Amino acid sequence: MRRVLILTLIACLFIQSAFADNGDVIIGERYDVLGSAVLRSGPGEKFDKKINKKATEMLGKKEYLSVDESTTIRILKIENKWVEIQVEEPNWLRESHIGWIPIKKIRLGASTKKLEGWIKQNCLVYKGKNGNNPIGTLAKPASVGVADDGSGWLKIIHGPVTTISKSKYLTTKEIGEDAYIESSNFTTEMPAKWNK
Repeated sequence: MRRVLILTLIACLFIQSAFADNGDVIIGERYDVLGSAVLRSGPGEKFDKKINKKATEMLGKKEYLSVDESTTIRILKIENKWVEIQVEEPNWLRESHIGWIPIKKIRLGASTKKLEGWIKQNCLVYKGKNGNNPIGTLAKPASVGVADDGSGWLKIIHGPVTTISKSKYLTTKEIGEDAYIESSNFTTEMPAKWNK
């Protein structure tokens, strides 16, 4: 009886450490990506980068499959500090974008809904979701990509953000990872239909 208890305790500790090592990601769940990552054929740096055949043919130089903050992924497998993923959004990448990335590239927590659309009225871009720290502006009908977590604020994935004085466009680095607009400033309806 004592031996069974000890073995059970060891098994529980092993399982617990496995979950801690994998960063608490769960197979089958959807997640956002932190930054960008090239897809590999196996779980580690020693495995080949997966070639993006269409982009390579079009550009005439070797291009690799990758994911970034504009994608939502699903976890297929976990091995050591790597996860095999499949892109869920945008859905046209589902068939081609399957591969391994480091687990540190996964944003923990619920995935956001990625949307492409337009700014329907000139608006401020804020650092954070509080409306207290404006970092720039977006002018209508700018084309933008956003992530919606249901909070009433949309995270800017890409878009032509200018300084508040509108004297220059901000770089991706200047915009940062926590740039938001209020959701009322965004639409997925094409600008040509706005006045109809």
